[in-house]
Amino acid sequence: MSARFVIAVLTNPKPGQEAEFNDWYDNRHIPNVLAIPGVLSAQRYDLAPVQRMDPPHPYGYFAFYEVETEDLAALIEDMRGTRRHALMPISTRWTLNG
Repeated sequence: MSARFVIAVLTNPKPGQEAEFNDWYDNRHIPNVLAIPGVLSAQRYDLAPVQRMDPPHPYGYFAFYEVETEDLAALIEDMRGTRRHALMPISTRWTLNG
């Protein structure tokens, strides 16, 4: 039986690469992740500059992916695998966590 989950990802561009990072994330990464069977939605936000914890805040962006699957581990491996796929390259100009 399928279950729904939310996968959270925190990210940062390297200094000076924010425009390229945002273009890639919004126009390449999210559409490619949404093409993976079981991924229902993807949303990405700028994290607010004021948080519960005192600065510095280690990440500036938060994305979450709503998924539905019978095998969460396999779905996450599919998502990780596409990170290395030619259709969705990861640039060395930013860092990703998640």
